Amino acid sequence: MDLRKLRHERSWSQEQLAEISGVSARTVQRIEKGEKAGMETLKALAAAFGISSSDLQNETAQPKDPQKMSEKILDAVPNKWKGFFLHLITFMVVTTWLFILGQFFFEEETGYVALFSFFWAMWIMIHAVNLNSPEDEE
Repeated sequence: MDLRKLRHERSWSQEQLAEISGVSARTVQRIEKGEKAGMETLKALAAAFGISSSDLQNETAQPKDPQKMSEKILDAVPNKWKGFFLHLITFMVVTTWLFILGQFFFEEETGYVALFSFFWAMWIMIHAVNLNSPEDEE
C-alpha cells in the first residue's frame, strides 16, 4: 500500500495529511509522485497513520512513475530476447506491407513475396532456437 492509498483510506486530502503529520503539503505531493523522503518526514507521516516508519518506507520506496517502471521491466529482459522480438515485429510489419503492396501492384507476382516471407520466417525460427543456447550468456 502506498502513501496515496493510505491517505485515501482515511479520506484525507494532501493538505489534511500535511497538517496532521506536520510536514508541508508540497512534501506530501513529492512523496506521492515517487520522490524519496527523509527519515524525519517518514517518521512524521508514519505517526500520522499509526504505522512504523519502516513499513511506510517500504511502501513509498516503490517507483510510481510509469516510465521508470517500464524501464525497469525492459532492463530485466535479456538483450537477446529484445533482439528477437524486434526481429519478429519487423518481420510482421514488412511482410504485411509486402503482401498488401503485392496484391495491389503485382497480382501475378505474389509468389515471390510468399517465398521471401517463408525464408525470413525460417530465419526467425533459427533465431528463436538459438535464444536458449548456453553461449553468449549475459
